[in-house]
Amino acid sequence: PGGPVLVSTVFLGLNQDWSEEGPPTLWETKVFAEGCPYDQHQCRYTAREDALAGHAHAVSAVNDWLQSVQPQNLRRDLSPESP
Repeated sequence: PGGPVLVSTVFLGLNQDWSEEGPPTLWETKVFAEGCPYDQHQCRYTAREDALAGHAHAVSAVNDWLQSVQPQNLRRDLSPESP
């Protein structure tokens, strides 16, 4: 990749579902990874549990891609459990 890799999941604080139908969309996961096919990938969620699962899925997808393109250079996992 061309720089740092970040998978961010945040509580937005304001409903992002402008249709005003259904539950409020309050969480967002976004990938920042220049050179990665997932760069700028974004998903929004109505439930915290779904946002956490989406975050884990995004981290896994980015890790899989990193390992496939540079396995000898990968020094650490991007998961929160890594030291």
